[in-house]
Amino acid sequence: MIVIVSILLVISIIDFKIKIIPNQLNVLLFISGIWSGFVFQEVTFLSRFLGVFSVSIPMFILAILCSGGLGGGDVKLMAASGVLLGIKWNIFAACAGLLLGGLYGFFLLITKRAKRKDCFALGPFLCIGIAVVFFRYIFMKVWGSWYGITVDSHLIFFSSLLSKKSFFVNCLIDILSNNVPVFL
Repeated sequence: MIVIVSILLVISIIDFKIKIIPNQLNVLLFISGIWSGFVFQEVTFLSRFLGVFSVSIPMFILAILCSGGLGGGDVKLMAASGVLLGIKWNIFAACAGLLLGGLYGFFLLITKRAKRKDCFALGPFLCIGIAVVFFRYIFMKVWGSWYGITVDSHLIFFSSLLSKKSFFVNCLIDILSNNVPVFL
């Protein structure tokens, strides 16, 4: 857990400062994802394999179609996180990161700190999404089972597609609900 969070923190700092995600850090995250497959067996090998492509392929297509928007480092980061999180949690992490990045971009626009054509680093926001999902749904589920704490984690992404509530409302409800374990 500390290694993964450290890698994500270094990626965030470097991308925020120079808008580049080094390949070496993406490889380290990829290797950490492979290693986590032995520790956190909640996510199957097939899910991890498909997770590599679930977000990175659509992001790659967007990067080609909209030059200057997404970088190759962002695409590789989401591929590496797919090995760590698996397909369903990788999609959720990408949605969370894109939502946070969109809110940050909106904030920059309304405060006139950036213009519509300006770019900012998306990597830190993707890293936050990856870290939150990893800690909330994978690490806590396994750690909780080791210590007898149950964590009720449901698939809010897929269930929200079928409900009348929006995806973001369901995300907030899940995060703020009493499903999060309280440690006293």
